[in-house]
This record gives sequence, structure tokens and C-alpha cells, in this order.
Amino acid sequence: MMPELSQEFQTTVREVLENTIKYGICPDPTGKIRFSEVGEVAVSAEKWCWIVRSQVKYSIEMMADTYSVVGDFVTRNDGALFPNLPSYTAVTEHPAALFAGVSNETFQKLLKGERVPISGLARAVADPEVAAAIAIFLTEFRWVDSETKPVIISIDTVAAAAAGITLRKMPSLFFAFDQLRRDYCSEFGGTDSVLKAVIWKVRLNETLYLDDPDESRLAAKFLFRLKPQPEVERELLAYLRHKSVSVRVNVAQALGLPTYMSGFPLTAPPPSIETLLEPTSVQPDTLREIIEVAKEEKELEVVQWLLCSASSQYYGGKLNPFVGDMRALTRILDTRFGDGVSDFTLRVRAALSN
Repeated sequence: MMPELSQEFQTTVREVLENTIKYGICPDPTGKIRFSEVGEVAVSAEKWCWIVRSQVKYSIEMMADTYSVVGDFVTRNDGALFPNLPSYTAVTEHPAALFAGVSNETFQKLLKGERVPISGLARAVADPEVAAAIAIFLTEFRWVDSETKPVIISIDTVAAAAAGITLRKMPSLFFAFDQLRRDYCSEFGGTDSVLKAVIWKVRLNETLYLDDPDESRLAAKFLFRLKPQPEVERELLAYLRHKSVSVRVNVAQALGLPTYMSGFPLTAPPPSIETLLEPTSVQPDTLREIIEVAKEEKELEVVQWLLCSASSQYYGGKLNPFVGDMRALTRILDTRFGDGVSDFTLRVRAALSN
């Protein structure tokens, strides 16, 4: 995570730790709370839907004057216990459906009649995308088998009430059940489409905000697998003028990826003749925006990545009308940055000549 976001996220985690009653985080008999529940609450905010366990742990460790992570639990360093939960207000008008995000392993336990959760309250939300973000956080993309895949549980609140289960509302976006049971819970029919939508948000945020360029690039590769290239480019271009230099670097890097990812599986239908005749390149509108941004960009690293992406394009087809503009851009940048970009502008001019 970029340093400029790290402090902000730490503030979010601190707010959760200081208001566990608000979010229904139940302590164990010794007064500790589960580390994973802190993360579940954090990722319920769309801004942090992409956060993983290691980032939550790091944020808590940065508050070592107050909190400690001990195994799967968080404790207070002053010896105080996290507060027990009150009896939340019962809901009189039930939402038509609520949702909970879990791993398939947990869902299978539910279907077998085991108690879920084993202790504490079962939290649910009205938005299936929030439930999906929680399920992704719990499984961390380690979907190597059916047990570890994320599942969105749909909760029939009317059936739950008929079964004598009291639905309560916390002073946050969460609802609370004493437990989830198979007689009013089932797998949400729209799980696949909702997961796909949330995975897109996760991968986009990782592309933009991860501090490690290699990790950002890996996330960007997933973007181009989730949506058609023109759609991904349009999404990324919205951040090419972002106030953060690091974000602009990540976007400039990501825009060059399709060229290096091009190819087709031997088992797939043969590509069109147009695809075979013209190598993969960015869309003309994308290159036009890259040129305009590069003219104004003051940060050398961003310019270097923009030129790197530009040098990987094919200028013999749809991008041919931009050859003159690209040559002019290299002259502008050589004048502005000198040796800082000379190797990159040479690569661009070589690409323009091919």
C-alpha cells in the first residue's frame, strides 16, 4: 500500500478497534477479539475493499502502543478487555434479504447443520457486493479448491423470523443474527456476477494503489482478463492525471501491458485476420491522451513509464496517424528532461520507424 494511504487506513482500523460494539465484534471469554473480524469490517467500506490480511495486521502493529496481534487475536496492551456486546435493537420491519460473505468451507458446515459462527454473532449486510468483499478478504484469492472459494449467503429474513430468530440492527451497516441456519440460508443465485464485479474493483484498486510496481503490474494483468482492453484503458485513463505521482506511474505502466500480454491459446478459436495482421496496441483515443498528459507531466518517472508504454506500440496500423505527434513529443521531452529520457525517446523513435 502506498505510504499516503497507509496512515489513512490505519485511522480506519483504529476506529474499528475503538468501536467494536458499533460493528458487533464479540470478544472471546478472555476479552480478545478475532483479527479477521477487524478486517471484515474494514473491507466493508468500498474504499478498502481490496485490503488483505497482511495490510490489516501491519496497521495494527503500527499501533503497538495500544494494541497487539497475538496469533488470530487482537489484545489491548493496557490489559483492558474489549467490551461485551449489548443486546442490539430488534428489527421490526425486515429487509427482504440480507447477505453474508463466507468461504465455501464455512457454507458447507452450515448445510450440515453445524453452528455458524461457532461463537459471537453472525453479521449480515443488505448489499451483496459488501458480502462479496468480505468473502474475498476471508479467502484471499486462494481458491485452489472448492472449499476455499468465496460464497455469498442469501438470508431469507422472513423465514428466519418464522424460525424464531431475532434480527437485530447494529449502529452501523451490519445486521446481527445469533446464528445462521440452513433452513433460512442458501447460496445467493447472483454470486458469480457479484464476485466478478467486486473482483474488478479489488484489482483496479490494487493496480492503482499498491506500492510495489511488480504487484501493481500483476493486478493490472487481471484487469485485462476481466474486461475488454478498450474498457480497461478508459478506466485507467481516468487516473492518469491523479494527484499522486505513484498512482500515475502505476497507470502509465499498466497501459503498456496488453502488448506484452498479446497472444492466443492454441485451444481457443482462431483469431480474426485483423488481429493477425496488426499486433495488439492501445486504442487511438488512449494514445492521444498519453500524448497530451506527457506534454504536461513534470515528474520524470511518470514520463519514463509513459514513453516505455508508447515504445511498445505498433504504429503501422490504427496508430499510424499519431506518428508525427509522437515524434514531436519526443523532441519536447528531450528538451525538458535531457538524459533522463533520452534512452526512452530513442526507443519510441525506433518503434515509429518500424
